[in-house]
Amino acid sequence: MTNGNEKKTPVEEKTIWLAIGLNFVYLGAGYCYMGRKVLGVLLILIATGMATAMISYPILFAVIPTFWIGIFFITCVDMFLLQSRIKKASTKPCPYCAEPIRKEAIFCLHCKKDIVAA
Repeated sequence: MTNGNEKKTPVEEKTIWLAIGLNFVYLGAGYCYMGRKVLGVLLILIATGMATAMISYPILFAVIPTFWIGIFFITCVDMFLLQSRIKKASTKPCPYCAEPIRKEAIFCLHCKKDIVAA
């Protein structure tokens, strides 16, 4: 039971380059790291199916790597968009200078003014 006085935990910011690296190593792993587990698991299953198909039918070595790289670049763009949405959710504009600051901030580093808690 909560009494309403607990602070909300901020949205955790993830390292985009680690997520892209994980996606490069195994398609879908970066999404799992970023918190989009359903999409990550779906891409992992697709990647496993593509790898299995290449082993079973060697002729697919000519087609599947191109498809794989295309999906990788699309997921990179999507991860950058996801990161910007996460960053936007964890910030608010300063009431004095309108620069983005963390939601928990009590002091603006841009205009050097104290933020009055609402």
